[in-house]
Amino acid sequence: MYKKAAKAPQDLIRMGMLKRNGYSAIGACSYSAAASGRMYLQDHVLLVVLEGTYKIRLGGREYPVRKHEMMLLQKAILIEYDKYGNSESGDLLDYMMFFIKDDLIQDFFKLSKYTFPVSEAPVPLAISPIDERMLYYAASLKPYFQEQEKKEDELMRLKLLELMFNMGEANQALLYQFLQLKPRKWSSIVEMMENNYTNPVTLADLAYLSGRSLSTFKREFRQIYREPTFQWLRNRRLEKAKELLTDSGVSVTEACFASGFENVTHFSAVFKKKYGLTPSAMRAARGQYE
Repeated sequence: MYKKAAKAPQDLIRMGMLKRNGYSAIGACSYSAAASGRMYLQDHVLLVVLEGTYKIRLGGREYPVRKHEMMLLQKAILIEYDKYGNSESGDLLDYMMFFIKDDLIQDFFKLSKYTFPVSEAPVPLAISPIDERMLYYAASLKPYFQEQEKKEDELMRLKLLELMFNMGEANQALLYQFLQLKPRKWSSIVEMMENNYTNPVTLADLAYLSGRSLSTFKREFRQIYREPTFQWLRNRRLEKAKELLTDSGVSVTEACFASGFENVTHFSAVFKKKYGLTPSAMRAARGQYE
């Protein structure tokens, strides 16, 4: 079943969150029940699991991040997940998600003076162990979640920089990943759009994924498609929704979310305007010919 994709960190405010003045957010969660869903990452994310298992599905592969493990994920991607506690820990799931912006990564490399050999080969996604230093760091954050009103903006930035220095000491492979947290330049706009149009992307996301500035992306997109990006996205998503409703028989809600729309009412209105039938009527018509 297709579910609406939550946007992270935007839709995770109900979690324990630490966020100030546009700096990256830090989220902490504890659960005693299993959960699953879809999530669109608006920032780069470092997932740190303290108890339980957080299983990520991405690119046709599964990555089970277990107790005392971590994983770095690039922004502007859609993941599916299952998260649950393990019986040996009383079914407790305890994890932190660190949302890290590009400017913070740039600040870190200026401060750290780390140098790396030039390599075009991307560092593959990997699950890494958490060392004792990282465990102490995670424990040091716990009090901040009970003292929301006392946090300073600069302290937030410093705590995230501390996180990155801790990782640099413990795991150089993760540092290589941070260094490569940028899209490959001059990727095909056509291929990139076909791979991402069903995600809840913004124009800035698409420019980032294409390796171009926003102004360059909009200009080159218009040269290729001869229409504005938002118009192309809406029409391509409607085509996908129609295909799902007529060929696979999914529900209207599932067709809405699977094709990249985020609101069923809006989806139904634009679908009827384009095809002359509501999504429900289109789905019902399919049944007449089976």
